[in-house]
Formats: sequence, structure tokens, C-alpha cells
Amino acid sequence: MKSKKPGRSSSKKLNKPQILNLSPLGMWILVGKNEYYIDHDNYPWFKDASMNELSHFEITGLGSGIYWPALDIDVELEALKHPERYPLIANISPKKKIRRSAA
Repeated sequence: MKSKKPGRSSSKKLNKPQILNLSPLGMWILVGKNEYYIDHDNYPWFKDASMNELSHFEITGLGSGIYWPALDIDVELEALKHPERYPLIANISPKKKIRRSAA
């Protein structure tokens, strides 16, 4: 008696995500078979990050997001696919200047 060939695994395995391209304006990343663009206007946290910090990221939430441990940043893939559905919530204020009072 011969066994039938095993079927496909039901678990969804994603390839290790990777950076495809970096530019002064943002970066392209590959997650599974999909490419995403993360621009610095909408995701300013990445603008001053080092290559080492950017290159170490992982899939989270059963494939629903990406996490950069060194930066402590989570980005939902759905927000990258449909940015119009997710208004910008980043609020980066300029550093306040300390006024010294005359003594």
C-alpha cells in the first residue's frame, strides 16, 4: 500500500522580510511576495535610523505587521497597503529651546 503525496501545509509561512532599496525619502521592503514603501514623511521615525537598526526587523501578529526591535517600532501591513484608511498618527514636535532667565 502506497501513501498519497502529502498536501500543502495549512500554516502560512512568510519569507524573511528584507529591505529592497533605501533612499533619502524612504525605503522599499519585501514581505512575502509583496513590496511596501515606507516614506519618511508618513513614518519619520525611520529617517535618522542607522542601516543596522533598519535591517533588523521581523513579522509580527501572524503576518499582520512588522516590528523593528532596535527602534521599538511596529507598522501594520494593512496601513502600508491602504494608507488612506489610516490617518497619520505620528506627532513629532521639535525640541524645545530652554530659555535661561537673567539672574
